[in-house]
Amino acid sequence: MKKNVFLLLILFGFSSFGQELNFKEDFDKSYKRSDYKTYISKDSIIFRVNDEIKIGAPSDLTFKYIFIFQSLGYLKMSVAENRQLDGKCKIIAISIAGSKAKGFFPYIQIANESGTFFSVEIEKAIPSGEIVTKLSENEILEA
Repeated sequence: MKKNVFLLLILFGFSSFGQELNFKEDFDKSYKRSDYKTYISKDSIIFRVNDEIKIGAPSDLTFKYIFIFQSLGYLKMSVAENRQLDGKCKIIAISIAGSKAKGFFPYIQIANESGTFFSVEIEKAIPSGEIVTKLSENEILEA
């Protein structure tokens, strides 16, 4: 009996820590909403919970694909709120969100140094430059 319980604990441990989400053209409601530890984007960029993420420039006057958490949920940011994404941000969760009508998309939740939460529609934020995925020449030299 002890052997069976031990085996179950080992199998549960492997399944709960290896939850990876890979890009697909169409996600649907059958995907778990959260608890992913890794997301591999369309361009094979790997995002992991607890990694730092580099924020780029807004693609308009404000960020179109990064939303700020407020009392009503995640909402579009005002121009004055853009500055909250200066500095370091950390990935705190990876999830699928959306609706049957609009479709389901991968999102990453991030937090800035002061603890404000944001949600990033990752596949749209990468090509718009709101999320920086390539190192600059100076960053390459520093590495």
